[in-house]
Amino acid sequence: MPVAEETSIGLELPTITDEFMEQRLSQSQSYTLCLLKRTAKLKRPEMDPGIWEHGRRNMALQQAGVMPMVWPVRDESEWAGIRILAVRPSEPPRSSPRIPE
Repeated sequence: MPVAEETSIGLELPTITDEFMEQRLSQSQSYTLCLLKRTAKLKRPEMDPGIWEHGRRNMALQQAGVMPMVWPVRDESEWAGIRILAVRPSEPPRSSPRIPE
């Protein structure tokens, strides 16, 4: 693949042809981005065992290919995490991963 002249980010980038783009786009898949909010039930350290098991379920969902990416949000904001599901927004998974009550 030829190298493009673009070096504004300090890297020599490959030239992307229309054929390359068409081939990649023909293989694209739909995903759903989920922004997870904290709730009043999230009290630490009392919820740490539940969070641990929730992490285990997240890893199982990743291994099954249902949830290819998940990240915790570890600041004091209203957000608990971000996840990407390998489903269309109109086709939610049968069971949304949740922290056990």
